[in-house]
Amino acid sequence: MKNFLLTTIVSVLLSLLIMWLCLPSMINYWEQKKELKPIPEQNVVLPEEEKPTQAEEPAKVENINESKQSSDITLANYNHPWLEELATVSLKNNTDKTIYCVMGRMMYYDIKGNMLDYRDITQTITIEPGMTKSFTIPGYGEHGEYYYYKSTGASIAKPYKVEFKWKSYKHD
Repeated sequence: MKNFLLTTIVSVLLSLLIMWLCLPSMINYWEQKKELKPIPEQNVVLPEEEKPTQAEEPAKVENINESKQSSDITLANYNHPWLEELATVSLKNNTDKTIYCVMGRMMYYDIKGNMLDYRDITQTITIEPGMTKSFTIPGYGEHGEYYYYKSTGASIAKPYKVEFKWKSYKHD
C-alpha cells in the first residue's frame, strides 16, 4: 500500500512538472492561433494559375493585381529542430508593396520527392518590400518520426523537405 501511494504521488508530480514545462509552448501556440484573421477582399492577389475565367469573374476585379508573379513571396528559410513542436518559417516579399497578410500552402516531401502531406496557412504579418519576416507554425511529424533534412535527427527518424506556394496576399 505504501509503494502504491508513493508511486501515485510521484506520477502526479511528474505530470504536473511536464505540464508546467510545456505551458510556454502551449501559450505561444494559442496566441498565434488568435492572431489569424481572414483575408479581406480588398487588394487580394491571386497566383496566375488561379485567376478566374471571364464567366467566373468576381464583381471587384479591380482589386486583383494582374501583374503578380509566382515569385512575389518566396520561402527564404525553414527550420524545424528534431523533437521540437514548432517550426520557424521565413517568407520574403519580392514585390514593391508592403504585404500585410499571406495565405499559402506548405507542402512536405520525403527525400525522394514523394509528397507526405500539406498544410494551408494564413498569417497576418507585415512584410516590407524586399524584406523577410519569420513566424512559427506547428512542425511536421509527430513523436520524432520525421526531421527536417537540414536539421540533425535521430537515425530512426526520416528526413523531409518543404516547399511553400502562396495562394493570395493583401498589400497596401
